[in-house]
Amino acid sequence: MIQIKQSIILVPLLTLVLGAFAACDKEPQPVDPVDPPFFKVATPLDYISEENLVLEGDPAKSFFTYSEALTAVPQGTHLGSRYEWAGIIPLVTDLEDPTLIFVVANEHLAVEEAIQIGNTKATYSSDYKNMGNGISYALRLAPAKAAAEEGFPPAQDKKFLAAYRYQVSEGKDGGFLTVTVRPLGESFDGTIEEIAQESFWAQDKQNDVERQFPFAGQLNGDILDDEGIGGWYWTSTPDGDKSAYYVWIGGGAAGIFDDGKLVVEDYRQMGHSVRPFHI
Repeated sequence: MIQIKQSIILVPLLTLVLGAFAACDKEPQPVDPVDPPFFKVATPLDYISEENLVLEGDPAKSFFTYSEALTAVPQGTHLGSRYEWAGIIPLVTDLEDPTLIFVVANEHLAVEEAIQIGNTKATYSSDYKNMGNGISYALRLAPAKAAAEEGFPPAQDKKFLAAYRYQVSEGKDGGFLTVTVRPLGESFDGTIEEIAQESFWAQDKQNDVERQFPFAGQLNGDILDDEGIGGWYWTSTPDGDKSAYYVWIGGGAAGIFDDGKLVVEDYRQMGHSVRPFHI
């Protein structure tokens, strides 16, 4: 699993040490100033593990009920909330017109989203451009005008501003979604039209972060449904007493849903995949 990319780079202090031991009859030597620590800003993708959780056994366990998902994640990780997931996959607010759709060409602009990145909770503005050919682009985590939810104040800077590329593909084990995120930061003044060009993604790849999400299906009792067609991932956010928010990723669209309570009597007993988040 990838560790959170928050490195600290310090200028060596060797010159200071040598200066302290210099002979007192020598002229003091100039000392270069020490630069302040530099903290690398992580993208939301840095916080999620590279692979789905699988527990060893005979057979191996890769689907979990909601209660199992809350406790099965390894030490040092946790089951991400819907707000943490929202930094990767957007919330579905309209079942007829999801924000992230792969089979229809359209745009969703100035979408205000409540998102948690590490310990930071804020409302960000995002632009989405769906190409209708299995690829979608987004310019996300821009400053917002108003809070989408209580406790998520509007972001005032572009510290986390990033370009996103979503692509559904077919592999030997079925479909999967590849999410690529490129941090942009304060200096970027472009638009979604610049992001939505393959030429943009063909260069300057050194800071890109990428994850793949397989369409592993879901376990309904003892029956595995839709393997290779869609992937269901638990979030830690409950929705009533018998359901919880979950992430659905398929060849047609992807989003965070809360409609589990409308499907079965106790949706939390469904077996979904788990993708641990780092603390």
